[in-house]
Amino acid sequence: MKETNRTMTLRGTIPAVFNAQFESYNIFEYANVLDLNKAWKVDGYACWLQGYRTSFIASNDLSKASIESFLATDTNIKDTGIIFINNSPQDNRQIAWGNTLIDLGSADKVNNTKVQSVLNESYWIDPNHIVQDELNLNLRVGGSDVEEGEIQRVNYIVYLREVSVTDEESIIMNIKGKSQDLSS
Repeated sequence: MKETNRTMTLRGTIPAVFNAQFESYNIFEYANVLDLNKAWKVDGYACWLQGYRTSFIASNDLSKASIESFLATDTNIKDTGIIFINNSPQDNRQIAWGNTLIDLGSADKVNNTKVQSVLNESYWIDPNHIVQDELNLNLRVGGSDVEEGEIQRVNYIVYLREVSVTDEESIIMNIKGKSQDLSS
């Protein structure tokens, strides 16, 4: 694998339903099947709620909210009754994971300033991956029952770095990126 010194940024906003299961969103599709020697590596990513406080009627809700996320090189990553694979490093198709805890402020300030802040944020990226086909962002947003079923906009940014790979590396990584599809 060789560096090409080219970078790319993906960014956007996705609608997410509070307290629902993981939803998958395709954020990148690289369909150049004639050039197997070009690939992308994820250098970093982040997710955050857009205008959380302004979206809800219950502005005095003092609970916390969370965003669980992972990046995957395949679709249809679903838990089953006995196999839990969402947000799991055991699945080769998942290449990065993140958790964000949002604090909504204390009672003495929330009604005046509509405080919202990130209390804790962690992201982990598997350094041994490449993206040659597609990249999917999987999200689950949680909060108190006040937000149950509400649709909230989640912003994301993904930093990609282009690399040049050999034919052998391309074949191995593409098999790894699709090999654990348990749905078919």
